[in-house]
Amino acid sequence: MRLLLVPVLIALALIGLTDALLVRRAPRHFLPQQKMDRAVAAGAGCILLLGDSRMEAAYSAPALHEALRRNSADRCVSDLSIGATDISGAYLAAREYLSRGSRPKLTVIGKVAD
Repeated sequence: MRLLLVPVLIALALIGLTDALLVRRAPRHFLPQQKMDRAVAAGAGCILLLGDSRMEAAYSAPALHEALRRNSADRCVSDLSIGATDISGAYLAAREYLSRGSRPKLTVIGKVAD
């Protein structure tokens, strides 16, 4: 029994150390968190984009900025379209965005009925 105790304690210590490191570092590498941080950093008065992976694939930042610039309506864009989510995920992202003090000028929700 004592022979088993030392490896188990070492394994538990390694699991605890790994957990402590991931808790501090992992959120910075989580794609939705990165998008939220960039969206909030863009400031107030931006165009807020919400949707799933189809919205993420369809959105082209250069095309949108060029179209807005040509029409003298260029403004910042906060892209919170996140793949593998449904409409409730878009609403949760919008709620978090608003709770952080950001106020969009316009919100665009990309939704496909399926």
